[in-house]
Amino acid sequence: MAAIESGDLDNDRFNSYLKLQRELKRLERQKSGKAAHLAKVEGKEFARRVAEAVKLKIRRR
Repeated sequence: MAAIESGDLDNDRFNSYLKLQRELKRLERQKSGKAAHLAKVEGKEFARRVAEAVKLKIRRR
C-alpha cells in the first residue's frame, strides 16, 4: 500500500484497521441469520474439501 510505503500510515495502525474490519464482519454474521447460515455452510464446504484433499494425499503414498 502506498501510504504505508511512504510513511503516511503506520503499519500497526493499518493492521488495527484490518482487525476491526474482521470484527465488524463477525458481528454482522452474528446479527444476520442468513449471513450466519451462509458462513456455516461455507465453513462446512471448506472442511469437506480439506478432508477430501487429505484422503487423496494419503492414497498417493
